[in-house]
Amino acid sequence: MNSENHFNIVVIGAGPAGCQCAISLAKLGYKILLVEQHEIFQKNDFSSAATPLETLDKFDLPETVVGSYWQKISIVTTNVHQTWASPKILGAVLNFAKLRAFLAGEVETYGGRVWMGCRYTRHFQ
Repeated sequence: MNSENHFNIVVIGAGPAGCQCAISLAKLGYKILLVEQHEIFQKNDFSSAATPLETLDKFDLPETVVGSYWQKISIVTTNVHQTWASPKILGAVLNFAKLRAFLAGEVETYGGRVWMGCRYTRHFQ
């Protein structure tokens, strides 16, 4: 195996947490491999929640990762039903396929590698 395929750390799963971990470690100078089981991010495209607009700025996310914007939100529980609304946009629902692709690109920007369509099965020392 050539040195191009030797890594300090392998991160399994290119979801938001795995990507952020890989980005942080690559910024510190580690040779990172990020492994994703799906061949393309659209095969696992989901979004589970809305986020305030501040999240986009805080994590320097481009507008291209936004699936839609919201200005009204309702919380419904067994005993409470509350709705908040605003004339202005309050937040966004992220397109997770585009978010994951963007974050994986950031891993590569900082020198890491991304392998798509791979599954972790075992390791050797």
